Amino acid sequence: MTLLPPATGTAHASPRSGADDLVASLTDIVRSARDAGTHGPAVVASFDHVETAIIELQHALAELQLLVVLDRATPAPDPTAAARAVWDSFPAGRVGDPAALVKASPTLSAMTQAAVTVRSADIFTPEQFELARVIGAEISGHPQYAQALAGKHPTFRVTPKAVAGMQRVLAWLDARGILTGSSVEFSFSHQDKPGTTWNTLTGKPGSAPEKARIFRVVAGTLREDYRAFLGGHWLTAYAAWIAADQFERLGTPHEVYTNVAYDLPADLGGGHSDIDVLVRAGDLLLCIEAKSGPVLVTRNGPSAARKTAQSAARLEKVFARMDLDVQRSYQLLYIERSDETRDQIARALSESGETPVGLMTPDSIRVAIQELAHRA
Repeated sequence: MTLLPPATGTAHASPRSGADDLVASLTDIVRSARDAGTHGPAVVASFDHVETAIIELQHALAELQLLVVLDRATPAPDPTAAARAVWDSFPAGRVGDPAALVKASPTLSAMTQAAVTVRSADIFTPEQFELARVIGAEISGHPQYAQALAGKHPTFRVTPKAVAGMQRVLAWLDARGILTGSSVEFSFSHQDKPGTTWNTLTGKPGSAPEKARIFRVVAGTLREDYRAFLGGHWLTAYAAWIAADQFERLGTPHEVYTNVAYDLPADLGGGHSDIDVLVRAGDLLLCIEAKSGPVLVTRNGPSAARKTAQSAARLEKVFARMDLDVQRSYQLLYIERSDETRDQIARALSESGETPVGLMTPDSIRVAIQELAHRA
């Protein structure tokens, strides 16, 4: 099943080619020189030989033209562009009736034909995408601080390396009235010498070595409609934004959808889940599960890593049984933590499902998308 049809065109034959014009011009030149009567018999005889050669050349070119089909190909309309136009026509928020989107989308319609029922999808606002981009650009090395802004604690510590970026994020939020009254303060620091401590809230910031300085963020008033976004949804928006941005740069036809909820048919195992970021380019399909919190914790049931692997296995089983003719890739986008190593997460994924699930961090999303584009 080919979802992106090849370009089509119509055969076009010109009644007279450049080769015909060249032969006619050479013939006229030779005949004019021969008929001028100013050359000797030997030269005239050579003109006859040249004209004979031109006639043979004309016959050879005519045979060659029979083997050449001039095709003025008209590229077929890009079906992904039509799908993106329908996607962009929906207002931000939940798309609860995706029938029009499924009809326009080669990707979602193919999933439907493979017995996967698309129930809904979520659309982020331009402001949310911009905030996700700012967070990724300024504090991608410490993305947990974005989640801390939506937490219950009014203050939290930040490392010196993240202070400048954190200040820019807070300034962006404050300018748009999303999070107001926040600040970054020099909290306290410890010198290597035991028992020596400065409370620099009332002192000078330079009173301790750089490596010993500690800062804190004093959170202000957060708009409630952004609490869930800062709490983790920004990571989904960030991955979707990078995917769309990179494919636009490459000029690659693509589709990118967010929070796509789906049902699987009962006769093929059943179940339901959602794909945080669904990316399609050519004959490749990328399903990204974005997790801003711990992925190995099992306090309230299976870990996020286990759930991700199980969902990927169920979806892949249906796709394989229904012969969905695209290459599939499943990825877990996670936040690096000192108590959850990459090897531990990879092992948990491999032990929880038969379908391979790769790993990516906020800093590696674009590289993964680039690899996807090269394979498309």
